[in-house]
Amino acid sequence: MIRCLIVDDEPIAIRVLTSHLEKIPDVEIAASCMNAVEAVRIVREDAIDLVFLDIEMPALTGIGFVESFDRPPRFIFTTAHREYAVRGFELDAVDYLLKPIRFPRLLRAVEKVHRLRRETSGAAPRSPGSINVRIDRRTVRVDLGDIIYIESLGDYVVIHTPSTQYTAKLRISDLEEELAPCGFVRIHRSYIISIDKVESFTSSEVQLGRATLPVSRTYRREVLDVLGDGAA
Repeated sequence: MIRCLIVDDEPIAIRVLTSHLEKIPDVEIAASCMNAVEAVRIVREDAIDLVFLDIEMPALTGIGFVESFDRPPRFIFTTAHREYAVRGFELDAVDYLLKPIRFPRLLRAVEKVHRLRRETSGAAPRSPGSINVRIDRRTVRVDLGDIIYIESLGDYVVIHTPSTQYTAKLRISDLEEELAPCGFVRIHRSYIISIDKVESFTSSEVQLGRATLPVSRTYRREVLDVLGDGAA
């Protein structure tokens, strides 16, 4: 579990981050506050694993907050200002998120924190989990780590894995929200893909092994954000 602190002088920014973080498993919002001075007190008195930190705040900036600790907690800058990015990474920020913060981009940042925690603890990678799908009269468990992409065929979906394809009576929209916190993103009205299986991509298509799938205009901004090419 990652215990988080949200620090921002804009109430709407706190509400947006709270809404996003509540959708992500293994994340707990321990506290939120509207100034960095209060945040310093909270971090010193509570067990905080990760701070989501605005930069431009009165009295003490986000950068000043970080510099006030000899060993600050892990932190992610959340700001509307691009110009602090270099300084942010010089301070060892886990990530640098530009407002308005999109859920897929936030999810990638949180996954980065999980990865750093595993690397420093020596823990084994977490199981990717599974989903149960009804195929004919059987319930089949499909490991999420095996899924390359999911294709919509009307009231059915085809789940593509390296070894087989599962066809289930299920709408793709039913899977979209369930899979988003697990490293998947919708790229088209007909496709959801595993982010880890992407080998290359452009603004209009992604390559996953032998499959080349289109990225629709509706999902393009979100797809580029989550794949790490927000400038494309």
